[in-house]
Formats: sequence, C-alpha cells, structure tokens
Amino acid sequence: MQIQLLADHPDWVIVAKPPNIAVHRSRMVSDRVVLLQLVRDTVGCKVHPVHRLDRGTSGCLLFAKNRAATATLQRAMNDARATKSYVAFTRGWAQPGGSALLDMPLTHEGKTKEAQTFIQCVAALKDPRCAIILAQLRTGRWHQIRRHLQRLSMPVLMDSTHGDTRTNRWWRDTYGLDRLALHCLSLHIPLQDDEDIHVVCPPPADLIAVWKQLPLWEEAKRAIPALQEIP
Repeated sequence: MQIQLLADHPDWVIVAKPPNIAVHRSRMVSDRVVLLQLVRDTVGCKVHPVHRLDRGTSGCLLFAKNRAATATLQRAMNDARATKSYVAFTRGWAQPGGSALLDMPLTHEGKTKEAQTFIQCVAALKDPRCAIILAQLRTGRWHQIRRHLQRLSMPVLMDSTHGDTRTNRWWRDTYGLDRLALHCLSLHIPLQDDEDIHVVCPPPADLIAVWKQLPLWEEAKRAIPALQEIP
C-alpha cells in the first residue's frame, strides 16, 4: 500500500491515512500491517504518532520523527488555537448552514470527562435522509465525534459501533458505501516559532463517489471547496 505524504518536515510528517487500517499495534490490534510501519518505510526513519484516528477514519495524521518533536507537537495540539476538522456523512437531516457546540460529557473505561465538538451542517437531504457535517474537536475523547452525533440521532454512516445496522446495510447496497464515513479534512497547529502547521487532505475517491450520486454534492462543494480536490 502506497502512503501519500501531505507535508514532510525534518521533525515531522503528515500523511493521508487510508480507511480500514490501524495506526499501530496494541493488545487489541494484531494486524500484520499497520500504518506506523508503512509511514516508517516511506520516510526512511522511525516515526511516532502525535495523535490518533480510528481504524475506519481516513485523513490527516501527524507523525513525529523523533521523541523530542513528539512531545513538542503534542503540546501544540493541546493549544486552544489548534483545530482538527472532520467531515462526517450522517444519517438524518439538519438545516444546511446551521451550527451548534455539542457540550456533552462522555464516559470511557469508567471515567467521565468533558467533551466538546463544534458542528456545522454543510449540506443535507430529506430523501434519503442524510447530511454532510463539518466537525471540529474542542477536546479529544474516544470516538468523540461518532458518539456526539449518535446522541443527536445522526450517527455517522457505516459506524458499526454507534450506528444502525439496517441503515448501514441500505447505504452499502444502494450507494456502495462500504467504509466509515468520517474523514479528517484538515489540521491547523500553532508552533512557537510562528511557522504554523496547516494541511488539508481532501476526502478520498470512495467518499466522493458516494456523494456524487446525491443532489447535495454541488451544495457541499460550494460550502467546502476542498471537497472537490480529489488526491
């Protein structure tokens, strides 16, 4: 599998993570091939993930090339000015252009922590009921966007954990959607030397192919021009 580099710096690299690949091995992941290994082979040195994306999520993923850079970049990502923007394709309808700050605590492994996600509806349809949502994380909790949208009764399509099996099957059979419809569109990370990191990763062709079949596609492109820049 070939990995696309979105930005390459002596201390870090940002890649376009494909869907359906784990970032690294763990006690829960024993895959033969993981993204960490592929990125290491591509750039020719050891790399360390600065943040995480779920296996099914595609998009911008930042790796540091040394441990000192890892600590620096993790601090920068926790800066209030840092933004991680995602595009989610969901079941349900919302008013295009409408926005909200979802301030809903989430519990994981017995611990409840504050969780905030800012969402904006980019485009939506009433038949079939679906919406493209732009989401920005204010905190970073396990499955935060997926769980927050599920609480609005607008689960991310093809989410086997927080979504609806029957709805997911219909979208797969009718429109060919066969992956979690969540994509990290951009990263903006302020650095102390004022050389901010800003990278955009247009959604991959598999998501674009689904959206092109729907009347909301033109509206979505007008709202977010990056959606039409297929890598």
